[in-house]
This record gives sequence, C-alpha cells and structure tokens, in this order.
Amino acid sequence: MSDLFALLLLALAVSLDSFTVGLTYGLRKVSIPLKSILVISSCTFFVLLLAMGIGSVIEMYISYHAAERIGGIILIGIGIWVLIQFFTSNSDEANPGKPKMVEFEIKSLGLIVKILKKPMEADLDKSGTISVVEAFFLGIALSLDAFGAGIGAA
Repeated sequence: MSDLFALLLLALAVSLDSFTVGLTYGLRKVSIPLKSILVISSCTFFVLLLAMGIGSVIEMYISYHAAERIGGIILIGIGIWVLIQFFTSNSDEANPGKPKMVEFEIKSLGLIVKILKKPMEADLDKSGTISVVEAFFLGIALSLDAFGAGIGAA
C-alpha cells in the first residue's frame, strides 16, 4: 500500500507544473485543441519511458546505496544552482551595465527553457491557440521534471 501511495505522490509532484500551466492558459483564454493535448501527453509519456529505461540500465551498474548518494548529491547540487541563479538574477537586474563573468546559450534548448520559465511563451504566434508544433515544445518543457522522476522511479 505504501508503494501505491508513493507512486500517487510522485504522479502528483510531476503533474503540478502541468496543472498550473493548464490553469494559467484557461485563465488567459488560451485554447488547447485535442490534437495538441495528445502531443503534450505523448511527449510526457515518451520522456518518462526513456527516463525509466535509463534508470533501469543505471540500476544494473550501481548499487542502491550508491544511487541514493548520487541522487542526494544531484538534488543538493540543483538546489544550490537554483539559489545561485535566484540571487545572481536579482543582482544582474539591478546592475544592467555590469558585464557578466560567464554567459552561454544553447540555441536549440533556448526555446524550451524560455517556455519552462514563462509557459505563455509556448504560444509562439500569439494566436490564443496552442498548435501541434507549439504543443510539442510545451510538452518537452513540461516533461523535464518527469525525466528525473522517471530515473528515480525505475
């Protein structure tokens, strides 16, 4: 019974961002046709399937305790990174003329990161309707957290 509860909790955790994006779109009267919903769902499904496959392969090579330690280190690292980003983004806005020490951009992922930060950016043509192509980018952005959860769940 505790395994079922853990799975339900995991499903809830990885679905919260999708729920808030859907709520935001609803409040802003952005429509998502059935085809686009199916594309978003398919993206999440395939990313989760890929992550669980990767997790199963990793499980063959490292012990459970090593995986726990590595997972903990990764989570701590992500937490520190988020804190650094939070504090440096505020200081960058306060000093717009100040040069940055390091700046890099991955153009192919730029759109997905932009959508992840501001979900309304997924409506690329500002039509008020999420097309199939826009749904693909939105689906990838929303499934990134499911990727980490899928590796852990495997």
